[in-house]
Amino acid sequence: MTTPVLDPAEINLSDSSIFERNEHHELFRQLRALPYLHQNAENEHFNPFWNITKYEDVLFVSRHPEIFSSEKGIAMAPRERQGETNTVEFNAMGKMLIMMDPPRHVRLRRLVNKGFTPKAVAVWEPHVRAITNKLLDRIAKKGECDFVTEVSANLPLAIICQMMGVPEEDWDKMFRLTNKTLGAGDIEYQDELPEGVEPGSGAAAMTTGQQGFMGMLGYFAQVLQQRRAGNVADDMVNILLDSEVDGEKLSDEEILWFCFLLIVAGNETTRN
Repeated sequence: MTTPVLDPAEINLSDSSIFERNEHHELFRQLRALPYLHQNAENEHFNPFWNITKYEDVLFVSRHPEIFSSEKGIAMAPRERQGETNTVEFNAMGKMLIMMDPPRHVRLRRLVNKGFTPKAVAVWEPHVRAITNKLLDRIAKKGECDFVTEVSANLPLAIICQMMGVPEEDWDKMFRLTNKTLGAGDIEYQDELPEGVEPGSGAAAMTTGQQGFMGMLGYFAQVLQQRRAGNVADDMVNILLDSEVDGEKLSDEEILWFCFLLIVAGNETTRN
């Protein structure tokens, strides 16, 4: 089905059904053809916002953090949730790597880059092959599989957990906490709601997201305690513990935000 050419005033990129129908690429093309920036009109859930769809404009936004700051938030909140201060995003402002501006963003990014250089990644090749073979052997016995759940979900989770020093018996926990954090609005993950909170509601989504977030930070807080007690390991957590920025060690809070970001980005983002 061909996406019709729309009046720019009718294009609403906050409508998720556009992406479900696979119409977004054509709409992006139409927006790029406009001689001006497109402003998404106000609607039931969102205030007006700008759609930046041209390469030159995206480049300009990316290179001018003094105008387009990441420290004020990186996700568009529905009108009814604006101003909330108990969300993961609000608490991460200026503390988590993807919610920092230069120059501190650049300095902290260099720390984790040490673990992702070609030389550092090459060391992991035997581990990746071993885990992949293990997954494929398990599938071969059955003769069929759901690739998304049995390969796409398991492989990146296993790799990032190993890089972060998470033992295999805790991988399922990381998987569950990641899903709760990023899929908080999905009823499938709203399985630990307090009495009186209705599944599918905004309160259910907020509660589920907080459960995932607090569970992950609590887990890595214990890891930090163990490392400081002498249980040293050759992983990303140790790199962060040994690192300095501007002559100062990272605080526990900064390390915890790093751990949270690396697990989430290395698991959910990669598998999807």
